[in-house]
Amino acid sequence: MQFQRRRKLLLAVSKPIESISFIAVVKRFNTLATEYVIEAYFSELPENQPSGFIHRLNGSEITFHINLSKDIHLYSYKVSILDNLGIWQDCGQGGEQQGYGMRFEFPLTKNFTTLMENKQLFLRNDMIDLRFEMNCFTRLNTMAQKIPSSEKEKTSDYVANLRVPVNEKKRKNPPSTLADDLTSLYKEGTLCDTKLRTDSETFPVHKNVLSARSPVFKNMFTSGMIETTGDCVDIPDISADTVRRLLMFIYTDTVKDMTWQNAMELYAAADKYQIDSLKLKCSTFFRLNVQPTNCCDLLWLSDLHQDADLKQFVQRYIVTRDKDVFGSEEWRAFMSNNVQLAADTMYLKYASK
Repeated sequence: MQFQRRRKLLLAVSKPIESISFIAVVKRFNTLATEYVIEAYFSELPENQPSGFIHRLNGSEITFHINLSKDIHLYSYKVSILDNLGIWQDCGQGGEQQGYGMRFEFPLTKNFTTLMENKQLFLRNDMIDLRFEMNCFTRLNTMAQKIPSSEKEKTSDYVANLRVPVNEKKRKNPPSTLADDLTSLYKEGTLCDTKLRTDSETFPVHKNVLSARSPVFKNMFTSGMIETTGDCVDIPDISADTVRRLLMFIYTDTVKDMTWQNAMELYAAADKYQIDSLKLKCSTFFRLNVQPTNCCDLLWLSDLHQDADLKQFVQRYIVTRDKDVFGSEEWRAFMSNNVQLAADTMYLKYASK
């Protein structure tokens, strides 16, 4: 009976599973023919920022290696690759328990030869997008995997051990990270030496941090531009909420609570200040959340900011879903205000036949 009670407790603790997903962008994909390993760039993964690389074996098989910032117990996963029609195609998956740790290897079902032979479908400017969907046990649940199996232990002892991990008992205040320190520096306003001023709010900031993250700000602060000769840099064309999100990314390299509307505004701000890593995060969000009802907004945005890659993506999305898009009220309104852009996009549908 004691064993059965303990087993039920462990199953109850292990039951919740955390689902996390993110996009990996692999640039210069065709160099895998000679280099074997290429580093990847990731979209945001809160609390567990990954790093990783794609690896070609001696033949044509490809595996993707991911290093996480903390241990997880990976239960299952699915990998998809984005084609140039805007469709995520299966590219690998695993069921049952995959293992415990910080490093994982994912074999891809589409090999290097297949992808290169079909590069018009899968490669855009020699890049591929891979989406990872992982189901894993949370930190509390992974502790359950380490509980000793002695039948002499009491149920109350297991509950007590789960409540506070051993390392947390010894260390009440874990050391801060660089992102934590920069966030505190920004929020506390310590040693700020200039301000960004919108129509409704003013933000104290550090010139050196902004200069390190944005070539536009760097040029402002080092060339004596008139915008920076006073105590403030006026930004009347960007909302206070967008500037706040922009600064949080500059200081922490993260974006939280992204929606379609604030992503569009943030993308425009990132383009203005040439913060390419933020543009990539916004672009990844757009690719994951584009729909027939909002693709017109994305087409307009990509054309306005001369983002050829994003524009090609959304045009192909529209062409493959022409019945849903061309018959919508959103497209009707878009055509009346963007005649040439709408005509160019509709032409692609008939040019592809």
